[in-house]
Amino acid sequence: MRLNLTIFLIFHFLTSPTKAKPKLTNIGIGIIAPLATGNTTSSERYRQAFEAALFYAIGETSNQLNSCGYKIQIHRGYYPASKPILAKKKAELFEKKNVWAIYGPRRSEDLLRTFLGLKNTLLVGPMAEAHAVHQKSPLLFSMYPKMGDLAELAVSNAVKKGYGKQYISIVDATCPACIDFKLSFKKTGIKKGFSEVHSINITKKLPETQKIIEQVKKLKPDFILLPNTSKISGYLVTKISKANRKIKFIGANGWGDMHYGFLTKFGIPSETRGFCVRAGLPYNKMKEKFNVFSLDYEWKQKNIGPNFTAYTAIHFIRTLTNSICRTKPKSKAQFNTSVLSLQKNHFLMPVSISILELRNGRLWFQKNSI
Repeated sequence: MRLNLTIFLIFHFLTSPTKAKPKLTNIGIGIIAPLATGNTTSSERYRQAFEAALFYAIGETSNQLNSCGYKIQIHRGYYPASKPILAKKKAELFEKKNVWAIYGPRRSEDLLRTFLGLKNTLLVGPMAEAHAVHQKSPLLFSMYPKMGDLAELAVSNAVKKGYGKQYISIVDATCPACIDFKLSFKKTGIKKGFSEVHSINITKKLPETQKIIEQVKKLKPDFILLPNTSKISGYLVTKISKANRKIKFIGANGWGDMHYGFLTKFGIPSETRGFCVRAGLPYNKMKEKFNVFSLDYEWKQKNIGPNFTAYTAIHFIRTLTNSICRTKPKSKAQFNTSVLSLQKNHFLMPVSISILELRNGRLWFQKNSI
């Protein structure tokens, strides 16, 4: 009798209809970034660190997203940094594929170019600090602080460190964020008695330095304002400081940090003084802040943590997941409607602005604004 009952229960279990799993809605997420293999400014090392963080975050949030009825499908749109026009074309293609959101390029000018290819898709920039990004469409967001906040801390630290009041600015005229920092620094600096005695416009190419060095020698500024990319800034810091060992330098986000960037690749003299301001924390603090401890890797016999952009990928996926599970949109149109109600700081990275000091030819985290 017991055997018959067992057989009956097994047969009933095998033949009973099983409850079908609910169908998950695909959320297309586009990744547009200058990470094409072989690119000199976005190396394989940088790309691997970014992708490791991105897919870590997707795995971490998958159960939460699945329980809400969704799953993420990633669309890569990598391009060489030497061909930024491709960013717009990638955006146009992704919008045709009906992706819901796009994680865009780091630099402000590339993000704004990407936005030109979109009509009704959310675009989030990881490190875009230019005023035009923060003030544009409600479908365009930045994860980075406003330029005015960066400049304010730079001025404050220059006063505290006794950098003097007269300066020359050397700015890449093709870089909106670089120009914005220069103008914000000047506006804030005037209130503290700072005076821009001369301004020099350059382009992305490494400039001839002889005339610049002659201007520095003639005008005798206390410091040079260099809110440019790490490659241009590192080149100019090295050339100018070798001709004038007493001159000091102030930079912005583009200088990079102690592991990423070209600032220190030109042989800056060890006695050269300077600092830059950028969002972020020392590597150990970043790991604690985001509760991520498994993404370190070895590079040239050193243990290195993820770059700042990698953490923006984690924060982007976490924030997006929470937003979707809260509003539960049934379509991209409904998702866009929910996005329009968000504050402009919705995707802002939850970290302070830091000062990195140029010392012994390298950058070191000095302090945080908070």
